[in-house]
Order: sequence, then C-alpha cells, then structure tokens
Amino acid sequence: MFNLAKKLISIPSETGNEQAICNFLVTYLRENGMEVQEQEVTPGRRNIYAYFPDHKPRFLFNTHIDTVPPQYGPQEDDEYIYGRGACDTDGIIAPLLEAIFDLHENGIDDTGLLFVVGEEQGHDGALAAAKHFPEPEFLVVCEPTDNKLALGGKGILRLRLTSHGVSGHSGYPEKCDSAIHKLIDILLELKLDIDGVPKDPILGNTLLNIGTISGGVAHNVVAEEAQCELFYRLTENYDRTMERVEGILNKENARNYHPSCNKNFTWKWTDRGNPITLSTLPNFETCVVAFGTDIPFFNWKNAKTFLIGPGSCLVAHKAPAENTLDGEYISKNEMVEAVDLYKKLVKSLK
Repeated sequence: MFNLAKKLISIPSETGNEQAICNFLVTYLRENGMEVQEQEVTPGRRNIYAYFPDHKPRFLFNTHIDTVPPQYGPQEDDEYIYGRGACDTDGIIAPLLEAIFDLHENGIDDTGLLFVVGEEQGHDGALAAAKHFPEPEFLVVCEPTDNKLALGGKGILRLRLTSHGVSGHSGYPEKCDSAIHKLIDILLELKLDIDGVPKDPILGNTLLNIGTISGGVAHNVVAEEAQCELFYRLTENYDRTMERVEGILNKENARNYHPSCNKNFTWKWTDRGNPITLSTLPNFETCVVAFGTDIPFFNWKNAKTFLIGPGSCLVAHKAPAENTLDGEYISKNEMVEAVDLYKKLVKSLK
C-alpha cells in the first residue's frame, strides 16, 4: 500500500495533466480483476469507472486524480509519506484500493470506484461523470478528513473582480482615478458584508479569501485597471451571497468617480456550490469540513453520501519550503486505519 502511494505521488498529475496517472490506474485496476470504463472529459483527460465483473456497484467510492502544483516527492520516513498528493489524494487512493480488494476477497463485490479529473479547478470531471455513470445507492467521497465522517461541508463561490479607473501621473492623483484604490475600498466592504452573515450551528462562519490581486504598470503611474480573485466558503446558499455582492457592486457602479470612467467594476462568477449535508453512521468520529469537494457537482438526488479519508486538509496544497518534508504528507498509521474504516463503512450498510 505504501509503495503504491509513493508510485502515485511520483506521477505528475496537475489539473489538466492527468493522462499519465489515468493510464497507470487503468492498467492497475484491470490487472487486479476490475472492469474499467473510461470517459473522456477533454482530450487526453479521462474519468475512470471500475467495478468487479457482473456486479453493479451499490457502494461507489470516489476521489479525484488531479493535484495542485508544484509536483514534488515522494519521500518517506518511519511515520509519514511526503510529496504532492500525499493526502490529496494519492495517499488516499492507496488504502481505498486496499480496502476494496480486501472486501472482494471476502465475497463483497458490490463496491466500485469513480476516479475523476479536474476537482481542483472547475469540477469538469464530476460534472461529466454525473451525466454518464449510474447513480449509486451509496457514494463515498474520499478526501482528507483525519479519518472522520464529515457531518457537512461549506459551499463554494468564486468571483473574478476587475476595477477600472483612469491612469495618469501619480503626482496629480486628483486628475486621475486609481483602480487599485477603488479595489481596496470595495474589498473592505465585501469583507464587512461576509462578517455579517450569521454563524451556522454546524458549519460555522462563512469565510472569504482574497486569493490574488494584481494591477497597475509602475509605482509612479495611477493604475487604470486592477484585478482580484475571491473565494467564498459558504454556510448559506450561493445565490444569497451573489445577490448581496452584486448589490454592493451595482451601487458602486452607479457612483461617478471620474468623468472619463464609465464603469467602476466588472465581474464574473465561476465555481459555485451550495453547502452540503452528509450522511453519518454510529461508531464513527465526525467533523465538519471547510474545503470544497466534487459532491455538489455530481448533483445526484438519491445516493446517501459520505465524506471520509485519511490525512489532514491543513497540509493539503502545501508547498515545500526548503525540502519535501516541509510540504504535504500523510501518516502511515492513518492509511492503515483508513483501510479498516472503509471496510467497516461498507459492512455497516449491508
């Protein structure tokens, strides 16, 4: 199991470049007796649906095969495996496969696998899979939850926001209209808006991350344009947040900052998904997660959905500072524990 995790980590699989890891997994699954169907999402990028011959999956285990950059690792010591994908999600795939094959050897064959591309950017794999593969009775999504069943997950909403101004000499700002100053002001207003969203008793607070900011051409030139990307972690349905945010932006667009500036802000909404409520079982530890998953994008109506996996989201996406050991990692003990938890979950639902 540890060797398989290290092999998966060693294969570059950043979003958009999942072909090599897909090829490896397809071969591995077929060599271990599973039927495999591949679904092209975009050229060179495929989802994988696998099951045991003559058995329709009641239990469909899902995770994604893409990772965030940069690619590094693997390394290991007695306690941990390190490298990109160690816990998100190469180091989860390995114990998941161990559990599936153990169950198969003990006569439980109604489990299947759905590996998708694109979870880290756009969820195109999940959207395509939901239209193509049959809805299972039980969907088990495998992400790093410290081996706890998640009670629920926050929704997501992504906004690309551009501010517009009028450029000129920085010694005469009264003649110009700084897009950067304008952007700073609106970001403070949007932050105050989110601070006013009531705390959910299970999911906690709605969060706003200002992920990127760019703009301007030089230190002594008033900026004509500036951009930022905002990412919301929601405890309310995304349409409520969108309505409030667009109200704020439209109000600012109605203000006349400069006679040569006919618009103050333009924007585009991209990723979006509502908060989710998940299934739980007795005798499992539970948690609430703040990260996004593919679950809202499957949009399956009847499947009982679970979210569980080894590893911590706190180190997922982490880049190494000086060496691989400073970056993403997963506990070997948690991987072993996950094998038993996945088998226990299936047996509990039989």
